[in-house]
Amino acid sequence: MKIFLILASFFLAFPSVALPVSAGDQHLDTRLGFKIDTPKKWKQIPLATNERWLSGKYESLKTYYYTDKSFGYTMENRPTLTMIAFAGPLKASAAVTGEVEEGVDDLEITVTINNPYDDYLDYLRTKMSGAGWFVDSESEKLVKEIKATYYNIKVEKSSNAPMRILTYVYHLPDADVAVEYMMFESEYAKLSKGYLKTFKSFRLIEKKASALSGAIDLSVLFTEADTPKERKEVRIQVEEDQRAKAVANLTDGWEAVEIGKYLVLNHTDKSFAKAVVKQLDSLLSWANKAFDYVGPDEYVRTPIVRICADYSEERSFQSGNSWSFVNMEILTHRSTAGATSYEWGYINRRGLSFWFSDRNRDVWNDMPPWMKNGLNFMTHSGKAKGSKMVFAPSTRENNVLRELKRSDSILAPSVLLRLPIEDFREQEIAYQSSSFMRWLLVGKGAKFKLTRGLVEDVLVGLQTMLIEKEAADDSAEDQEEDSGPATEEEEDAAFAENDNAYLKRLQATQDELFERVFSNWKTSDWEKLDKAYLKTL
Repeated sequence: MKIFLILASFFLAFPSVALPVSAGDQHLDTRLGFKIDTPKKWKQIPLATNERWLSGKYESLKTYYYTDKSFGYTMENRPTLTMIAFAGPLKASAAVTGEVEEGVDDLEITVTINNPYDDYLDYLRTKMSGAGWFVDSESEKLVKEIKATYYNIKVEKSSNAPMRILTYVYHLPDADVAVEYMMFESEYAKLSKGYLKTFKSFRLIEKKASALSGAIDLSVLFTEADTPKERKEVRIQVEEDQRAKAVANLTDGWEAVEIGKYLVLNHTDKSFAKAVVKQLDSLLSWANKAFDYVGPDEYVRTPIVRICADYSEERSFQSGNSWSFVNMEILTHRSTAGATSYEWGYINRRGLSFWFSDRNRDVWNDMPPWMKNGLNFMTHSGKAKGSKMVFAPSTRENNVLRELKRSDSILAPSVLLRLPIEDFREQEIAYQSSSFMRWLLVGKGAKFKLTRGLVEDVLVGLQTMLIEKEAADDSAEDQEEDSGPATEEEEDAAFAENDNAYLKRLQATQDELFERVFSNWKTSDWEKLDKAYLKTL
């Protein structure tokens, strides 16, 4: 693991991370090397710890309203300013510290920012997925000798009102930086002039090595790690890096609070923060005991808890990204719905997926749908009582099961466990999965002769299968590289084929796992299971 040791010493050489900051009505980024004016009296939004490709986020303090003429409902919006980096290798110099060879005075640092998107339009396709948007106009600009591309974009269909997006993509020597304004279409004529003016204030400034040190992609190191010990070292490095970045990146009104072992980024009162930590800690402690056989030697990081003042603020942190190794945040807000709020259930589900992802992410991804859906819905209604978790069914689950029982439509376990994957998209089946998993883990099924230890048998069997598959893949001969789709039609067809192939692979995994676990079960065993479970409903 030479690569780990080299980069670990790199972090020791540059322990402080210089992050983009707001200086009055100006945004400064010494990592990418630019500054730009921002609208007056806009508030800076803290960046989530996994958003390394973002330079900054700002939001207007003024709320605008739009009333839909067809349905009469009114929506509100605050214009936003987002700065996104699409970077190649970034370079800067720094003084060398420690013992060095004679004649060496400085060190050139090169770091690559790992943006999951190819360019701005690729980013927009993901961000605006499901919305009807198009580039209304596109033109090339020159801002103080810096080449830029200007996009004027209309969003005509979305869950919100019609929107307008104004973006300059500045083409720097080692990066593209997109500066994006988003607002209601109804406010475009009034607001656009002021926003367009700020685009012309973009200037280059000197990059600093201390800023680059925070941009290392630790997921690369994790991929290189071969043992639980090596992965633990990388995860601890991620913890330290992400905690430092989260604290350094806080804006006015936020505070960093240590509650037990948890770092809480808090924008509400401390008593509520303590309640959130108690709930999360109880859930993770339960997972440690209930699934101690899943990745038993793996180190689970302590997540960072970010509590927003309200749902609107929470949305500003939700960038719609896929899973990220460095994302350690449990994101929530203070809901007015009290103990029955959806947010408490979300904290449980996010905490459980975080725990499984660190213990064995492949097991979490390939878990049988009756088990994964069951765990998600079961934990969603879980509550911390003292230091323990209590998993009572939700009111909605009770109502669904009552109706199914009345119509004699409840699925017996012998049927539920054999359903094809696509059937689990139905909410009725998800609630039945929840009921069965509760029975297996904390109900009478935990002591029933046939099912005592069944969850462990399934998950240990899945771990074994995945290890065997990885070994088989490693020994397989390299396949010839495909040149890839040449047209948009071919690309769409390839995407559909890949999606279908994934479902087929997952179904094949479930079928094989079912045979391994239940191969010795007789018809009479299934009848006993069905009878024992159904009589408890």
